[in-house]
Amino acid sequence: MAKITHKGMWIELKSLDKDAKSKYILCNVFLFAGALLFGVHLAAVGGLGIEVSQEVSPSPVLVIVRVLSLTFMLIAAWLYNLAMELSAFFLLVFLFLFCLHILIIK
Repeated sequence: MAKITHKGMWIELKSLDKDAKSKYILCNVFLFAGALLFGVHLAAVGGLGIEVSQEVSPSPVLVIVRVLSLTFMLIAAWLYNLAMELSAFFLLVFLFLFCLHILIIK
């Protein structure tokens, strides 16, 4: 189990075993990649305040970016679930909220 410090804001990596530590680091890599792709999605739909032309949003490249963003974030949630030994409830809540967010943005 991970040692939670600073009133639940930090995870002490030294307290994790080798397998959990590698899963946690891999989780952060997938989360970062998914966040970058989600930023591309937001820029394409005008979510960052940028004016967008109408033919950009339904592009097949953006569909791939959206699917990869969702996939990378789901992998990150799954790895975090494995590393921190949480119940599946947290993973299901994350999946529900992320899918709801994607549906609202579209």
